[in-house]
Amino acid sequence: MLSYIFNSYGTQALRPISNKWIQLSIINTFDPIIFVAHLIAILFWTLGVNAGIAFGTLYFLLIFYYIVRFILQKAIKDQALKQIQQEDNPVKIFVAPTIRFMEWRIAIQTETHDYVGRSYGRNVAFNDVFKRQAFPNDHIMAYAKYDENLRSFLSFSSIYRWEVTRIDKQTTELRFIDLRYLKNGHYPFVAILHLDDDMKVTNSYIGWVFTEEKLMKKLEA
Repeated sequence: MLSYIFNSYGTQALRPISNKWIQLSIINTFDPIIFVAHLIAILFWTLGVNAGIAFGTLYFLLIFYYIVRFILQKAIKDQALKQIQQEDNPVKIFVAPTIRFMEWRIAIQTETHDYVGRSYGRNVAFNDVFKRQAFPNDHIMAYAKYDENLRSFLSFSSIYRWEVTRIDKQTTELRFIDLRYLKNGHYPFVAILHLDDDMKVTNSYIGWVFTEEKLMKKLEA
């Protein structure tokens, strides 16, 4: 649905021209205000109010609400960037609401670090700071870049970090971690590839994982 463009999951609104996901990230996936507003409009309609008046008023107010959310998002972006610019040079920022009206999720990439945190009102606090690794080189990405799971992740995720780890004598792990969904100290949305000594993909996975044990089971499945 086109309305999904306003949340942080987004939609592929430009298909077939582009498979890139577009996310404006101004409303939560479930927005209590929008939900209650629809219930009120339905209630007035069932009580006999003309449907055009009931729902016309609803959507007029929702347009105003969306504008307010855009303004709030910009204010949070400006505040977050102001804090980071004192220490580093930002290159990308993601700001999206939570279910709470004045609480927003924030992720910022700079030339040297990734910052992840939240805003509470106009107060911005960063919980995690990661030193950025160099992007996987052409040797590592030679086959990985054609993997469907990784391609899907890169088209969907708007801000992410990566790790390259040698996990045993025959296997290199390439892990891409979406920074948008920090919850309880964990980043559940990932793409994982296992590569052999020739850098060919032996296993790969994309999805939501909340423990390493479950992730390994999915990779081995």
